[in-house]
Amino acid sequence: MAGHSPRDDARVEFLVEPCDPCQSAESAYTVNDVAVSDFVTPDYFFPVRASGGRHSYSGRITRGQELLPGGCLSWAEPITGVWWQREMTDAKRSATKSSGRSTCSRAGIAACVK
Repeated sequence: MAGHSPRDDARVEFLVEPCDPCQSAESAYTVNDVAVSDFVTPDYFFPVRASGGRHSYSGRITRGQELLPGGCLSWAEPITGVWWQREMTDAKRSATKSSGRSTCSRAGIAACVK
């Protein structure tokens, strides 16, 4: 999904992994006594909140590109082919790291994930 980079506001392609930004056990909820993961909605990928938009099913994520503790977000820069990932290590710290270049990102993420 195309959007703005959390790192520098450039146009990027997000790897859509709906449970990753809120993947910890603390973010789960129960359905029929079974723990299920919270997940983000399409509004999550836009840095500005749309009127009435909801960023995660549970509502724990309140703004675009927010990460809950244990969560992560991955994206590729289509021009350079460099992949990035931001991880929330705890309630106050996040780390952003590059995982290097990939030739498949020039063709779009969909071509890489089959």
